[in-house]
Amino acid sequence: MTNHTAGTPEEMAHHLNACIEQNDGGAAFIAALGDIAQAHGLKQAASDAGLYGAESPAFAAVLKVIQALGLKLHASQL
Repeated sequence: MTNHTAGTPEEMAHHLNACIEQNDGGAAFIAALGDIAQAHGLKQAASDAGLYGAESPAFAAVLKVIQALGLKLHASQL
């Protein structure tokens, strides 16, 4: 998939997981989540969550956007 902002939930999850692994303090993950949310008609929700601002969004806001996309965040053993 060349456009990671659209696609199946599995494709979105794969892209977000790849961004998490970049270990850049979350910047890639937040940017990707904002792009995916916008592509799925959730631009206002993403903006309200702070995904486009200079400051990092609250974790609760990030979780709300993830849930609105029909995804869930989970941790796994390394």
